Amino acid sequence: MTMHEIKVFIIFIPLCICSYLLTLLLRKYSIHFGLQDIPNNRSSHQIPVPRGGGLSIVICVSISIALLLKLQLMPDYLGYLLLTGGTLIALLGFADDHMALSAKIRLFVHLITAIGVVLILSSKLSSDFQVEVLHLKIPLALAVVFATLYMVWMINLYNFMDGIDGIASSQCASVAGVLAVFSFISGSTGLGLAYALLFVTSLGFIVLNWQPAKIFMGDVGSGYLGFCFALLCLWGEITGRIFWITSTILMGVFMVDATYTLCQRAFRKQRIFRAHCDHAYQKAVRLGWSHSQVSKAVILINFLWLTPFAWISLCYPSYSLVMLGIAYLPLVIIAWRLRAGVPS
Repeated sequence: MTMHEIKVFIIFIPLCICSYLLTLLLRKYSIHFGLQDIPNNRSSHQIPVPRGGGLSIVICVSISIALLLKLQLMPDYLGYLLLTGGTLIALLGFADDHMALSAKIRLFVHLITAIGVVLILSSKLSSDFQVEVLHLKIPLALAVVFATLYMVWMINLYNFMDGIDGIASSQCASVAGVLAVFSFISGSTGLGLAYALLFVTSLGFIVLNWQPAKIFMGDVGSGYLGFCFALLCLWGEITGRIFWITSTILMGVFMVDATYTLCQRAFRKQRIFRAHCDHAYQKAVRLGWSHSQVSKAVILINFLWLTPFAWISLCYPSYSLVMLGIAYLPLVIIAWRLRAGVPS
C-alpha cells in the first residue's frame, strides 16, 4: 500500500464523523427555515421531521473525490463525472426539497444529465459501434439508450425507496460496502474508493436517520445516491472490473420493490409518478413491522442473500443471468405477497 493510499484510509474515520456533524448542522438549518416533512395520509411518520440531511453525504463525498483526484487515486473521467453530474442532481434535489419542483422539470434534468454522462462514458468504448455484455455483442447506440434509461431510473428509484427511517441510508451503506470490497479485490482502487466514500459517509448520516429519525435524507440525498450508484455500476462494466449485473444483483431489494410497484401501478392505469405509499416496504410497516425492523431486514437480505449471488456472478460471468434470476425470485414473491403497487 502506498503512502497516498494510507492517507486516504486514515481520513475515512474523521470523514464519518464529519458526515455526522454536518448532518446535525443541516438539521438545525432545516428546523430554522421550516424545511420539514409534515405527516399526511401517505406518510409513515407521525410528527414533522426535518429533511435535506442527505446534503451532508453530497458535500463529504464531493470534497473527498476532489482530494482523491489531486492525489491521483481516482481516474479523472470517473472523478469529474461524479463531481459534475452528481452536483447537478444534488442541486436539483436541494431545490426540490425547498420548493417542490414539478415531476416534469425533475425528469427533464435527470434525462439531460444522464444523456451527457452516458455519452462521455461511451467515448471510452471501442470505435466498432458494438459493446460486449455477458459475451454478447450489442450495438453501441442501443447500449447508450439503455444506460441512459438505467441512470434515470436509478435516480428516481432511490427517491421512491426513501420512505421510512433508515432504509435508504442502510441500503447505501450495505451495498456500497460490499461493492467496495469487490472492487478492491478486483484491483480497481478508484472504483473501490468511490464506493468506500459512499459507505463511510452514509454511516455518519444513518446515526441521525435511524428510527426514530431526527432528519430525513430528502431529494438532495436520494437522487444523488441513485446517480452515484448508476454511474459506478456503469463504470465497473466499462472497465471490466465489476460487472453491471453484479451491482444490479446487490441492488435487488430496491430494484425489485420499485420496479414491481411501478409496473403494478402502470397495469392498473394509475399515475406512476404520483406520490403514494404502496411499495412493499411501506406495506410491511402497515402490517406491523417497525421502520428499524424493515431496514434491518434489508441489510440482512443484502448481506446474507444477495452478496453470495453477486460474488458468484463476478467470479463466473457466464452464470450471471442465472444468479440474477435466483436472487430476484424470492424478492418478487415478497413484493407480490405484500401486494406492492396495489392501492391500500
